[in-house]
Amino acid sequence: MNQFKIDNNAFEIRVKPANLVVRFFFLFLSIIMVLLPLSGLVYNISEGSEFHIGYIIGLGMFSLFGFYFLRLYLWNTGGKEVITISQNLIEYYADYIYFKGNQQKINFERIVFDFESIGFEDEEKGVLCLIVSENRFIKCAAILPISELNKLIETLNKKYNSIEIKVKD
Repeated sequence: MNQFKIDNNAFEIRVKPANLVVRFFFLFLSIIMVLLPLSGLVYNISEGSEFHIGYIIGLGMFSLFGFYFLRLYLWNTGGKEVITISQNLIEYYADYIYFKGNQQKINFERIVFDFESIGFEDEEKGVLCLIVSENRFIKCAAILPISELNKLIETLNKKYNSIEIKVKD
């Protein structure tokens, strides 16, 4: 199964879904982080305690943690990275099924497609890097086998033949 898909001037890199136990754990933590402070608030108010700003601060902090775990759950369930390359502009964002991450836009004159190895050498996995200059680049988060990364880079080479492409063995 290919983890990437190329359409016109855009391509997607899909995240391989994590183990069901891991995804359930992230979803469970997300729900608990919201329900615990809410149930504590309801319990304290029903016991006659006065409402104060600490309840709002606690609920806000726990909700932020809950949102973070929800994001991890969605990313590990069906997340993908979407990259669009037009004449001289690269647009990148992470898609978390129900919402999108921060969008990056980089103007370029020359682009190099490369990959960076991740993990142990014997795993042979890596991430795609789109390098525009020494300090301006986009490093994808989706981990792919190096064989698939080479296929993706070769496909991008055929598609964007006027742009310099770099392939590693």
